[in-house]
Amino acid sequence: MRKLVCWLAILALVMSACGAMADNVLLLKEGSSSSKTVAVLQNDLISLGYLSGEPDGHYGEGTAEAVRAFREAHHLSPEGGVDTDMVVAIYEDQGRPTLTEGMRTMPVFAVQRVLVIAGFLGDTPDGAFGKGTLEAAKSYMDFAAEEMVLFAQQREDERTASLETLNATDMPVPMDEAIINAENVVTDGSINALWFDFILSGKVAYGPTLRQGDNSPAVKRMQLRLKALKYLAAGTDGNFGENTTRALKYFQYKNGLNQSGEFDPDTQAILYSDSAEVSDEYVSPYKAFVDTNKCRVYIAAWTGTGYDTTHLVKTMKCSPGKNSTPTKKGTFQASGQGGVRWWHMDGCWVQYPFIIDGGYFFHSLLYNYKGAKRPTSASVANLGHKASHGCVRLALDDSRWIYENCLPGMTVVIK
Repeated sequence: MRKLVCWLAILALVMSACGAMADNVLLLKEGSSSSKTVAVLQNDLISLGYLSGEPDGHYGEGTAEAVRAFREAHHLSPEGGVDTDMVVAIYEDQGRPTLTEGMRTMPVFAVQRVLVIAGFLGDTPDGAFGKGTLEAAKSYMDFAAEEMVLFAQQREDERTASLETLNATDMPVPMDEAIINAENVVTDGSINALWFDFILSGKVAYGPTLRQGDNSPAVKRMQLRLKALKYLAAGTDGNFGENTTRALKYFQYKNGLNQSGEFDPDTQAILYSDSAEVSDEYVSPYKAFVDTNKCRVYIAAWTGTGYDTTHLVKTMKCSPGKNSTPTKKGTFQASGQGGVRWWHMDGCWVQYPFIIDGGYFFHSLLYNYKGAKRPTSASVANLGHKASHGCVRLALDDSRWIYENCLPGMTVVIK
């Protein structure tokens, strides 16, 4: 038994040393507003005996004290908050389990965070291992399988070197059983201890240089990362089109890179890192501003570094919602075309529906029936006044212009 305990202690030391994050990063702290993730943390602390009661999603003094107690017990700085070092320690205490769909735990959160940074996950990390995380993990594993083999072999070499320092009487009994089989790397999306160590090590290969016109999973990976950093609101389809080029150039501009519009190694090194600058604007050819008091829609064009509100592309007269059925105010990323030219709405027909958010649209004036040549006289008379049930009505040419020229993800500001 003493020999087995000795062997397990050595193994834990090797695994722990190799399982550290490339950089220790703060993930949660007292007052954090992410209630779902805080509840996951609390559940981990409860199961490990550092917190009592039920998870409530509030990172208050009780949770902060439990975090401090955990950190002290694991020889971590007690005031460090929940960082990646602490998550690795949680994973160790949990027995280094394989992370699979349905699990809710902070080690899942840490993995999700890396998958987002690496461009494989478009969802916000929350510690819940769902279908999106599973598919992202599969894609990551397929992409990184060759690097994983090298990592596994390095781990096996380190284990062998550590065991060779022992006296023969202290060696573990199963001498011929390899701890890691580098030839049998599984890429099914379940994250075993070796994959957990690899993912948190930050070892992920970059892809080839990508250019406009390319269409591949590598392009989708880039787009997902641009979306996570708020450069793209939509269009993560693997097609490197004009709007992806706009977003990539803006990313290069914000991060001090050459604005080539090509996804070269220098751009990849920053995009797939913690140091990537978050955007202050979603990038699209146009941005729309709706003034519900003046009953006007203003369209500004993208310049390469922002939207030109000084020289507007268009100013459109509109009919926003009545006071009793007001247009929803706020900033939205439009869903895009309604899918068909004619749309039946509130007992009448409209043309060129462009979805702003949910049931709120830009669309034409009203028609009594599909195919009618002229809009209703009442909708014509009310243009420029609050008259709709919440949508933004426009003259036919203006609604058609938005429908044909504006993209999904366009920012619409309504005040």
